Amino acid sequence: MPTFVVHSLGSASQKVTVESSPVRIGRDPTNEIVLSDETVSREHALVIRSPDGRWQVSCVSDTNPIVVDGKLTSQGLGVVEGSEMLIGASHLLVFSENEFKADRYIHSKPTFARNRCTRCDWSGMISTLKRNTACPKCACKELTPVDTYTKGTSQAPAPRQAATAMLDPAAARHLFDALRTAKGSHLERIDAHASAAPRTALTEDKPVLLGKVANPDLCLRGLTFGEVTIAWEDSAFTVTSGMLFPALKVNGTKTKKAKLRSGDELAIGGNRFRFVTE
Repeated sequence: MPTFVVHSLGSASQKVTVESSPVRIGRDPTNEIVLSDETVSREHALVIRSPDGRWQVSCVSDTNPIVVDGKLTSQGLGVVEGSEMLIGASHLLVFSENEFKADRYIHSKPTFARNRCTRCDWSGMISTLKRNTACPKCACKELTPVDTYTKGTSQAPAPRQAATAMLDPAAARHLFDALRTAKGSHLERIDAHASAAPRTALTEDKPVLLGKVANPDLCLRGLTFGEVTIAWEDSAFTVTSGMLFPALKVNGTKTKKAKLRSGDELAIGGNRFRFVTE
């Protein structure tokens, strides 16, 4: 039985197992997998198994494309174990041959909401499970909800009267990359102290603090003054330096702020880290 791991911005990742082919995906509650988002068409995609046992996903909507393993298509493409499908703007589905293999693709995450800071105009995901949340950029607590998401199942129906928001190809590709980054990034320690904390997961709703301040997520070794923050900002993880000494370097270049790409190396004195998206 095919199983889909549904990664949605704003809710915990979950598994959906479907008994047979075809598997219909869309906003309408009659679909086998229901995704409640205005950028998902009522009938958006169809996953079928051919007589030779191979699986294929096709785009039912002729206006909203899908992205399959990084390839934009409005027609159809083959899917195999671990294939990723972007449906709409907020849902990344990972295909698995059965529910047992699917366990490797699921990671529980807290409920969060997209907020905008009234002071610095920062926009990003903030956990709704925390009290007294503040802007990770300027610490302002006056945040305005933009889109609120709640933790729930993928079978929760959306209002049938809602209109579908269209995605152009460039936007679809960008959202696919952003969702992959949001759900599969971590920071690896690659210096002499790597054995103490070799890997730290990154999530959209909680900045990671590096420094010698109280309760840092990663402690910096040696003579350092200041801290470095890695946070989700504008659909990417961004590193921001508040270091007085030594300077933050990304791929050998001194910087105060930079968007991170998979494979980027961060150096703070003798502390070295690698940003990785899987």
